[in-house]
Amino acid sequence: MAWDYNISLFDPDLALESDLDKNGKLGLSFLNNEPSFFGLFDNHPKGVPYLQKDPRMCIALPAWLRMINHRPAILFTYRHPLEVAASLKRREEKEHEGLVYPLAYGLYLWIVYNTQALRHSDRLCRVHTSNNLIVKSPMGELSRINDELTVKCGVPAPPISEISQEVIDSFIDPHLQHHKEVEKAVVKDFRNDCLAREFNSDYAEGTPDREAEHVMYLAAMELYCDLESGKAYRDDYEWLSIPFMKYPRAEP
Repeated sequence: MAWDYNISLFDPDLALESDLDKNGKLGLSFLNNEPSFFGLFDNHPKGVPYLQKDPRMCIALPAWLRMINHRPAILFTYRHPLEVAASLKRREEKEHEGLVYPLAYGLYLWIVYNTQALRHSDRLCRVHTSNNLIVKSPMGELSRINDELTVKCGVPAPPISEISQEVIDSFIDPHLQHHKEVEKAVVKDFRNDCLAREFNSDYAEGTPDREAEHVMYLAAMELYCDLESGKAYRDDYEWLSIPFMKYPRAEP
């Protein structure tokens, strides 16, 4: 199992049957605020809230929740599925010397990761945002996130009550938002002007690969539009049946 291989088969019960290695034990002692961790570092501020950012936690969260001694707050954020899939395609083909990493497989991973993230965190205190909202209104969105984490979820407030525009400008660059398909024809309107638009494909129309890509794209866009409208956060939300896609490279 890897970050992009067999993730839909992850079983927290099986994961917990294995002992943590040295790094895993060190990480767990940090998450649990144990003296065995903080004794390793001089002047480390014990008790300061931590932020753990790792997309694999979308999959592995149920196993970690059984090992940590508190209920963490969750900040859930998402990007447009084509942005994510195209980024993965570029990165993986570059790192693996041009081996094909289909756009459809990146869309498949987007569906699995976002679905599992929401399902695994539905009983935790959760705050929602998106890449679009942060790029559109960085100051307002970050202030809202801060307020919800502290007031709604009880996360200790940061030592600096307000973030400066200078700090925001230093790490939020709207030009890094690559998905600009506004001129493309509309494939499907999912409601509330959430549109699935045509995009450039490596496959010719009518081929099986193009059809598989189209099916996965519409499935991803349906979930994306449900996230945009807030429908996906409801308790009665009916989760999509995820179209299975075979790993695009030889099995490890």
